[in-house]
Amino acid sequence: HMELQDYPSAIAAFSRSLNSLDQSDTDFELDVMYYLAAVREVYGETDKAIEVYTDILKNGKDIKSLFQRGKLYLSEELHEEAAADVAMAIEKSRDYSLYIDIFQVYDDQNMTSEGTKYLERALEVEPDSGADYYQRGRVYYCMKDYEAAKAELTEAIKKEDQDAILLLGKVYLIMEDAASARAMY
Repeated sequence: HMELQDYPSAIAAFSRSLNSLDQSDTDFELDVMYYLAAVREVYGETDKAIEVYTDILKNGKDIKSLFQRGKLYLSEELHEEAAADVAMAIEKSRDYSLYIDIFQVYDDQNMTSEGTKYLERALEVEPDSGADYYQRGRVYYCMKDYEAAKAELTEAIKKEDQDAILLLGKVYLIMEDAASARAMY
């Protein structure tokens, strides 16, 4: 039903699934709850999607739920609630992608300067692998600091991170260095 965009039927099916569990299966229940929240969001039931994420969070802090609920709060212009969820989600996080995702959510709401603060926080994470340098290059790329992105991506490539090659090619193109971009590709 979800794939057919029959959202009322999908909501009903996911809800029945949760209500008919004979035995506790935490992983299954969590999976169904994520689908239910996603369908409610797409269907325009933001408040009910927030409720589902809140129910998930009753079982403990879950970074994905905090991020998703924070995103929904932001879409409802509940900025303090969004900031609180995001703060809990990134607490002690080393996941550069999470910081970038948070930036993107703020950027999508035309709050780029607020989102950039999260990118700056991502740069406080000390890199210890080629993948970390690649992620830092992505952060600088989002910040449009192409010189810094180039430096981080070059370091990632030295540490044999293959993902950095394509992004460095993009950076070179933005910097109007077609020859270096061609060399990367």
